[in-house]
Amino acid sequence: MTNLSSAHAQVSATPGGIEARTPTYTWTWDRAGDTFALKDEDGRCVVTGPQGPVVVVAVNGVLLAPIDATVQDVSEQDSAVAIISTDDRSGLRVRTRWVFETDHVRLEAVELTSDTVMHVVDMTSFATVIDGTVTPGLRSDWVVHPGPNNSPVLGPVIPSWSNLDLRLWLGRGSGTPHDDNQQWALPAHYFAGMSVEGGLQTTGAFSSRLSSAYCLGLAEMPNADHLFRMTDGRYSPVFQVRSDLWGQTRTGSGPIRVGPAQLMTLGSDYRDAIRSYYAVALRTGSAVRPRTSPAKADTLRRSAWNTWGAQTQIGPEAVWMDQALLESIYDDARAAGLRPGMFVVDAKWEGTYGVLEHDANRLPRFEEFLGRVRADGLKIGMWAAFMRCENPSAVGLTDEHMIRGRDGAPISRQNWLDEFYLYDASHPRTREVLRGLVRKFAERYRPDLVKFDFGYEIPSLAETIPHDPSWGGEKILRRCLEVIVGELRSVLPDVVVMYYHLSPLMNDLVDLVAPDDLFVAMEETHLSTNRRVYLSSPLAELGVPYYSSSGYDCASLQQIWFDAALAGPVGALVGFRGDVWGARPSAEDVACFNGISDLTRPATVFTFEPHHPNRLGGSQGATAASWVRREQDEVVGAAIRTMGLDGLPVAAEIPGVAATTAQVVVLSTTDAPLARTSGLGVVPFGEGRLSLRREEDAEVAHIRVRLLGGASSTTSALVTDSRLGIDLMTHIDGVPVERIEVTISENASSSARNGGWGRR
Repeated sequence: MTNLSSAHAQVSATPGGIEARTPTYTWTWDRAGDTFALKDEDGRCVVTGPQGPVVVVAVNGVLLAPIDATVQDVSEQDSAVAIISTDDRSGLRVRTRWVFETDHVRLEAVELTSDTVMHVVDMTSFATVIDGTVTPGLRSDWVVHPGPNNSPVLGPVIPSWSNLDLRLWLGRGSGTPHDDNQQWALPAHYFAGMSVEGGLQTTGAFSSRLSSAYCLGLAEMPNADHLFRMTDGRYSPVFQVRSDLWGQTRTGSGPIRVGPAQLMTLGSDYRDAIRSYYAVALRTGSAVRPRTSPAKADTLRRSAWNTWGAQTQIGPEAVWMDQALLESIYDDARAAGLRPGMFVVDAKWEGTYGVLEHDANRLPRFEEFLGRVRADGLKIGMWAAFMRCENPSAVGLTDEHMIRGRDGAPISRQNWLDEFYLYDASHPRTREVLRGLVRKFAERYRPDLVKFDFGYEIPSLAETIPHDPSWGGEKILRRCLEVIVGELRSVLPDVVVMYYHLSPLMNDLVDLVAPDDLFVAMEETHLSTNRRVYLSSPLAELGVPYYSSSGYDCASLQQIWFDAALAGPVGALVGFRGDVWGARPSAEDVACFNGISDLTRPATVFTFEPHHPNRLGGSQGATAASWVRREQDEVVGAAIRTMGLDGLPVAAEIPGVAATTAQVVVLSTTDAPLARTSGLGVVPFGEGRLSLRREEDAEVAHIRVRLLGGASSTTSALVTDSRLGIDLMTHIDGVPVERIEVTISENASSSARNGGWGRR
């Protein structure tokens, strides 16, 4: 074999194709079939499929048969391999390029060349043509699609043998009738997969025979819709361009790029592969960490109570909030003893979408109310759908400045009983007006947090293209955020932007993961939250924590807050007027919320680890029973269950950290890890005993049990055999426990302790 080694990977030409080898993976390509295989470091096959894409083009308005080009030439340079294919019928030339790094593979954007003017309709990567039909080609035993539907009716871990026929979104999501939404408040712009050697029932199938996982994620936002197609157990990403409708992507005058560059990473399991994708995106410049000032960090750790649940509890007509309802929602929470750090005013505070001003008739004392909330020591959050516009003329615009369909008329969307258009922010005049509206909004209301609602409403390229075609596809989402968030931050540098449907490619524009909306997961809100935490929390390593929110039922509240307690601030939508079952949050719920919210840690960059995960289950895949939080590689918190989500017992311990006989959350209240901290906060979810490893003996722990309503009781304990034991209780004399505070006295050998942070 001819050695083509480089500093990054050893690339060799073989008799039948090419092999690229690194310590973590082996990639092989077979020229005869134009297929590739990716194997992990132990030689187990992870994924296989066609190497090249299938392109659909139109010439003079007529769709050509799908173009599955034939390999003509291969070139190697350093650690990269370029494969050039041509189609004899059309003359289209297709160039793919793979770059092999030690810990990942980079796939460059596909390059198309033709002397004939051809409009690109779409491109299906890793595909073939069978009986004249574009057919997905990637094959692994499981594929992980992070948010496959608008509800948990289809879990994210899909076995290939299910033979599902799916056409889903991998990107921002869309309400087009022929594509299922991905709007499940989960990460976007990647998918993952893994395989098993031999039969699924063989000994060691899920241990020694289960391969590493891979993740394929975008390295840049494409000027195309990012879709996912699966049929007959095989799958592919699809990049929908629709230049046949809009004329923005065509050959005939030199090479053109179609689709984005992509990153392929590996990990011990799919969550680890996703973490690797994020890490590579950060290291290579595709993603950045958001800037977090001390003021922003303070907002990011504040729990929040949101008005939306209380609004919807009253009925559809009450979502148009009036002054009495707004004040009663706040008063109900205060009367129940709830202590959030932030009060979030959700939708329907505006008089009309697009103006960004409150309705003076329904909310005559709105700004006075915001002042009252701030005087009570809370920060203010405000929901806003900045891109919605009910009446263009009200802000000095016309239909030309809205997103329009093929007929030239503005495309309308409907939410509840409201019908509205969408600002076309690619138009210079629209941007000018939008920036002015956003600036006025920020200067007038000065919210500490903005709950940004947008993205899933953007029509697909099958329906529309922006005024500036370079904003098309996935790019429009990021560029709209650049306009809105950029203006918000110019007025309020420390404002926190909360957004859902997250991609690491938008990390610099978003500060907090929002999991909304859980109403589609009714009776499974705790399971759906756990799954969202499992898949979304790796973004914390890039500086974006997770906000718990809640569903619309009270039964799941405590378990939702438990799963999110270490991932970021807790919050809730549910109100006090009766949930979907007629129930109200209990005193125990209020105590749990208060106890956890007081312990939220201020760091925004950390590692969040699942323990006792369910990785492959169809109904409970991508969930975990317990969690650990690390900062600077040391454990600062643990959330431990004694039972899994399936009701089966699990080992109620984090080895070397803590063990318990009851479900519990424990966090360090200083900068030091659990084993060395002088302060602990404990929220018990049952009666039992918690045992914590300590690095020193003969320490005295002073224990104060805080109760709902302000009362407390005190006791003490001694650290012996490097263990601190804490009795867990949920009530004292019938009053719910909020949290247990532990102060550990210093001794001569432990003088370098860090101070704690102030409580609200």
